[in-house]
This record gives sequence, structure tokens and C-alpha cells, in this order.
Amino acid sequence: MAAASGATPPATAGSADAAAIRSVMMATWDKPEARLEVAPISIEGGHAVAGWIQGDRGGGPCCGRDAQGQWLVAVCGGNGLKDPKMLAMAGLSASAARSLASKVVQAESAMPAPRRALLALFDGMPPGPVHRPGTGLGGPCPGPGRPPTLSQDDSALTLGTISITSKASGPLSTRSVFSSVDIVGADILENEHVDYSWELLSKAPGVQVTQFKQGTDAGRFSFRGFNGEGRINAVKLLIDGIPSNDNAGGMPFLDAVFPLDIEAIEIVRGTNDARYGLNNIAGNANVITRTGGNEAVPA
Repeated sequence: MAAASGATPPATAGSADAAAIRSVMMATWDKPEARLEVAPISIEGGHAVAGWIQGDRGGGPCCGRDAQGQWLVAVCGGNGLKDPKMLAMAGLSASAARSLASKVVQAESAMPAPRRALLALFDGMPPGPVHRPGTGLGGPCPGPGRPPTLSQDDSALTLGTISITSKASGPLSTRSVFSSVDIVGADILENEHVDYSWELLSKAPGVQVTQFKQGTDAGRFSFRGFNGEGRINAVKLLIDGIPSNDNAGGMPFLDAVFPLDIEAIEIVRGTNDARYGLNNIAGNANVITRTGGNEAVPA
């Protein structure tokens, strides 16, 4: 891209300003184990963009003069420094930003494509305000190999547009649960000849049922080496989603549901459900009852 008519050409590597900018960057980031290359350097008045390459990384900080006329690094960026709007955030006027952006494009166009690709690796510019009134300078540039950060003076963080998209709520499908899930449906349960509802859980793989026959507790179930006994109900019984273990971990309320009233039994293994904490170490079993209403009878 050619420079605008009448604009001064990009600063050469031998100019005093370019040498000063290169000296600042080399003193800050050049290391024996990671040599820093600074080129090209484009200058517009009291602002400049200097490309850098260090190993397989690259970018281009925007530099400016302080009150004493010394060159300092203001903002780090990549392709964003070719955008006049981004340069204006560093304190340049609109006309100066357009001129400097044009010079950056012109200088980089003369470089080999692989080197231009390295200069573009630094993604965007640090978020938030970067301009210090009266100086045209922002906070310290993170430099090669470091993530963008804000200075302590630039404590405000400006965010762009944030889009929040809601999703349908409700029960998750079995494929969306990061655990082992088994569902025993009505087509199996309705054909079982049992005396107690707890016996139906034997139809789920890996579930063991045990006769208890003490008080109101006829039987219990267990899986993954845990049952519902003790102070911690390691196996949680739910009836239509309502916790139904008693204080001792027993399951007397399960016998209050007639076997023919059960629509399905869901077995969820593992501690994924945070609602029940330690009472859900092995998992939970949800007994789903039939809902009332008029059922269509075939003619």
C-alpha cells in the first residue's frame, strides 16, 4: 500500500529517532538466549510503530515521546497497529493516526511474507484505556513473550460487546450427563411379579437388593459398594425427585409406592449431583411415579 501523497517516507534504520527506539527495545527485551530483531520502524511526529521479532514470535509496539523528549514504549500490538482507530487510542490525532498506519503498511510491504506473518502474531492490543492525558503514552508494554497487562494507573477495564445466549432449561438428556445412567422403563417394570417396589431395582444393571424386614423397612438397594445405611446416605433415594431416605439412611417411603404406580426408575451413578453432597457418594435412584389423567383406551 503506497503512502499518501506528500507524506514523509518511513524512518530509516539509521535515523536518530529509529536508533533511540531500537535502543529502548533492545535494552528491555533482548536476551542472549532470545535475540530481539527490531524492524521496520515507522515514525510520525512524536509517535512510532516498531516491529519486533524474537524467535517464532513477533509484534509491533507503539512508541511515543515523554515530556523530556525521550522515546518510551506505550502500547503493544500486532495488525491492530495498522488501524488508525487503534492508534488513536494511544493518543495520536486522527490525521497522525492515518499517516502512521499508512507508513506501517508501506514499511511492512517491503518485507518477506514470513516476516510479515510473525509481526502479525501479536493478537490485538491490550484492553482498556491506554492513553495518559498530556503525554500520549499508555501503560508499560508487556513486550515479547508476555501477555498484555494494564498498568496500575490504568485500573479501568473496558469490555466490548458481550452477547449472552440463553439455553433451554430443564432435565438433561442421558447423553449430557457425565456419569453412568440407566433407565428402567415401564415396559419392563409392568411385567414384573414382585411384592415390594424395592425389588424392581434389581432390574437395573449393577444394583443389588437386600431384604431388610425390620419395622417399616422391607428392603433396600445398593450399588458401587455403598448402601443407604448410617449417618451418611451414600445411596440417595428419590421419589419423583424428592429425597426419600429417612434420618437413619433407610428407605421406608419406597414401600409406600405400589409397584404398578411406578412409571420408570432412573439410576445415576457417581457424585455429579452437588445438591446431595456426601449423601450421593455412590449415586442416586429416582423412582418416577405415574401421573393421573384419562388414558386413551384402544377401541
